[in-house]
Amino acid sequence: IGEEPAEMLECDGNFQRKQIPQMKDAIALCETHLDFVSRDLLASILEYEEEHYDWLDTQAYQIEQLGIQNYLQSQIEED
Repeated sequence: IGEEPAEMLECDGNFQRKQIPQMKDAIALCETHLDFVSRDLLASILEYEEEHYDWLDTQAYQIEQLGIQNYLQSQIEED
C-alpha cells in the first residue's frame, strides 16, 4: 500500500505492470473462445489501465525531477 506518496505511486505502478500483461492474455483467451463481448469489455478496461500506468509513470518522473516536497506542493489545488 505504501506509507509515503512516492511509495504509494510505486506500489500502484508495480501492480499495473503485473496486471496489464494478464489483461492482454485474458483478451487473447476471449478471442480464442470467440467471446467478443468479454473481449471488448476487457479491451476497454485495458485502455483505462494503460492510461493510468502512463499517469503513474509521469508522476514518478515528476517526483524524480522536482523532488518530493516540490511535487507534493504542485499537487495542491485551490478552488
